[in-house]
Amino acid sequence: MLAHNQGGLLNTTALARNMGVDVKTASGYIDLLLVFPDGDKWAIEVKRSLSPKPGKGFYYSCDDIQPVKKFIVYPGREKYPIGTDIQVISPSDLCDELTNSM
Repeated sequence: MLAHNQGGLLNTTALARNMGVDVKTASGYIDLLLVFPDGDKWAIEVKRSLSPKPGKGFYYSCDDIQPVKKFIVYPGREKYPIGTDIQVISPSDLCDELTNSM
């Protein structure tokens, strides 16, 4: 798992190198990257807005990392797609997705 930390406590440069991920991707654009034992990756962006939109950096990072799933987690209750491959989802629904994928 690779987590983005605004306070800089994680050495994202070393993590990025070990995972073969661009340092910009690891340090600035994806809030949480889950890497499963089979190699599948999920990119997760966290937003406070009830009308969340991914930033350009999220798209850039996803192009670099090629995750199998992309999520925008927000404080709302509804689950809906943005475009063809990004799912807007609540924290509890993300937990359900994780449980169902195991």
